[in-house]
Amino acid sequence: MTEAEANVVTAWREAAEDLGFQFTSPFIALALSGQAFEALGLVHRFGGRIGTLISAEPSADLYPPVGDGYGVSYLDSRGYKRYEKELWIQMLCDWGFWGEPSRAPHWYKPGPHCHLGE
Repeated sequence: MTEAEANVVTAWREAAEDLGFQFTSPFIALALSGQAFEALGLVHRFGGRIGTLISAEPSADLYPPVGDGYGVSYLDSRGYKRYEKELWIQMLCDWGFWGEPSRAPHWYKPGPHCHLGE
């Protein structure tokens, strides 16, 4: 893991603890081909039924194509190396929460990508 990736993971872990969502890093995901690969992290239940795979490398071809249930976000490590509460809340609300309304964090405001109840 590079220093930039470590900074991004640290920021996501801080955000998860503060905002009350699940984040796993590293995360082993399955590509459409069936091959397992390691993603920098998974933000559970945001941006997809399973969650969003994150990368600190803004290259659109870093991860192989993944199946239904995953979102993928190629974050610029310069902008996401430090946790900023309002920025994270805005991003997660934009990604949308998937699941039962009672499981959504108290700060969550459903946006256009909301999938409560799915």
